[in-house]
Amino acid sequence: GVIEHNAFVDNPAAAVLLINDDDYDDPKEARMGWMPRNVTIVHNAFVNNSRCATDPWHTGTAPSLLGVVATAVVGPHAGQPAPFRRLTYRGVRRVTVADNRFDGWFRGLAISVGNAASAAVRDNTIANPPTSSSGVPLGAAVAVCEADGVAIDGNALVGRWSSVAAAVSVDARSTSRVEVHRNTLRPQSASQ
Repeated sequence: GVIEHNAFVDNPAAAVLLINDDDYDDPKEARMGWMPRNVTIVHNAFVNNSRCATDPWHTGTAPSLLGVVATAVVGPHAGQPAPFRRLTYRGVRRVTVADNRFDGWFRGLAISVGNAASAAVRDNTIANPPTSSSGVPLGAAVAVCEADGVAIDGNALVGRWSSVAAAVSVDARSTSRVEVHRNTLRPQSASQ
């Protein structure tokens, strides 16, 4: 499917969360549900999203679900804080996030690619990250974990990150074949 030409403004949490269908009341059932596949997110504007913390019932031990656009696979979890957790299964397939504008978010990441295979994050403009009182971004704009075959390419990263590696985080322990190319850092002007 395609998510195209939309304006996501002031969403309290994720604007787009591609997650398996965990719509069952009893985690002991251990069903994984439908997995997101063949999704393109293109030509959208994401402005001032992720104002609130995620719902702990559904995210459980998966704080990395907090992103403006995020992918994940969740499943049962026997312990606290909630009955679900993020799994290591790479069930999200063929997702592209391209030619979008991310302008401000309050918590987490602009884009979180998790539990995915064959994904691309390309040609996006990502600006106005959450910052410390000194204006330094509180974390990365894009993060990749539990993924295989991901391309992060040609994105404009507007903010005071010290390097592309600080703006694009790749968990080397849980990923393979992740390519980060042609991403550029641009300083954030005083008016932004």
